[in-house]
Amino acid sequence: MMSRKARIILFSGILLIAVIAAVIVSAVLSPGPVERYDDIASSTAVLVATPVTSDSAEYTPCGWQWATQPNPNLSAEIQQRLADRLSGVQISEARAESYGENCLNADGSVRYFAAMQTDFRIIIRVEGLSAATSEPVQEILRPLADDVLAVLADYPPDDTPGPQPGMISLEFSAAAQESPSYRIWTRTDMAMQARNPQLSTSEFFNALGGLH
Repeated sequence: MMSRKARIILFSGILLIAVIAAVIVSAVLSPGPVERYDDIASSTAVLVATPVTSDSAEYTPCGWQWATQPNPNLSAEIQQRLADRLSGVQISEARAESYGENCLNADGSVRYFAAMQTDFRIIIRVEGLSAATSEPVQEILRPLADDVLAVLADYPPDDTPGPQPGMISLEFSAAAQESPSYRIWTRTDMAMQARNPQLSTSEFFNALGGLH
């Protein structure tokens, strides 16, 4: 028979082993620091100027709608730079505007605007431009187009609203109403690639999608 003292020592040893095992299991199963993804989502919304609360459960999805927003400051800057570069040439219009989507609330009000790209519209009045000119139209318009693209080259997607290349609408209108007008419609990245002095005049306009 085991003595009473031996039984007490054995029981104490078993109890100590059980306590140590419980501590080890608790340490293994206890979670470490966990990153709160709801906090990350909330901070991301702030970066794109979305007025949401920190509780993601209260956020309501957008109803998206295509939209444009004028950029009057950028338009005025480009207008002035074109006027300085094209001295003596009438700049009828120089407009920059952002194209993207409006985030709409359930009542149809605009929560915020998400810009995708910045588009440019330039209209130049060209004296002496007519169908009866003896000089090929492309030869008359290339120097003007070169100057316009040189100015717009300073406004790449990284420096204007929206992450992707926008569109350039460049129109040459004659002073006389009965005379024809010519237009270039191309993406900004394609326009910048066409700024190659090694290209002939016809190759230059072909790279821009043609003169219409």
